[in-house]
Amino acid sequence: MNKKINAIKNFFFNTWNPIVFIFGIYIFALSFILIFGRMINILGNHQNAFFFIPSNSNNHVFDMKIFIANTNFIPFNNIYNYLMHMELFNIDIIVNNLMGSILLFIPLGFLLPVLNKKFNRFNKTIKISLALSLTIEILQYLFRVGQFDIDDIILNTIGSILGFYALKVTFLLYNFILKTNVKKSKAQIKI
Repeated sequence: MNKKINAIKNFFFNTWNPIVFIFGIYIFALSFILIFGRMINILGNHQNAFFFIPSNSNNHVFDMKIFIANTNFIPFNNIYNYLMHMELFNIDIIVNNLMGSILLFIPLGFLLPVLNKKFNRFNKTIKISLALSLTIEILQYLFRVGQFDIDDIILNTIGSILGFYALKVTFLLYNFILKTNVKKSKAQIKI
């Protein structure tokens, strides 16, 4: 156990790792966009566009009317509504909710395997992505800065998958280019 703690300390404190720094900035930006920025917006505007409070509720976060109005546990329900009933929504709402949820998590799938070799495995990266997305959804609901939506978790996970495979493709291309350049340099030496 002591070896693990020392390894973690060495990794984070004894070496300056730019990936750790970039990952920290990413997590800060993600938290700000999805939680703290919304809190600031609500405080400044005195309106909450992210959380619905029915008029006949007792305004408590665990009130069943508020819970029902601000949760979606049916997979693909909101995605379906956005795509099949586009005339009911502004296009920016559809793009922000669908594409934004995917784009925000692409860096997670890309950075985790670079950050630590443990996350080179697809299932480990996806588990972290699911856990982080679930945590964000719960916090958004509890802080009243967003609705708990299973579709967001699905879209966030798709973003992480895209980021993970983008990294894998990047490594494949890098190795291919590197091998091609080595073959060219060997061929030039033989001439």
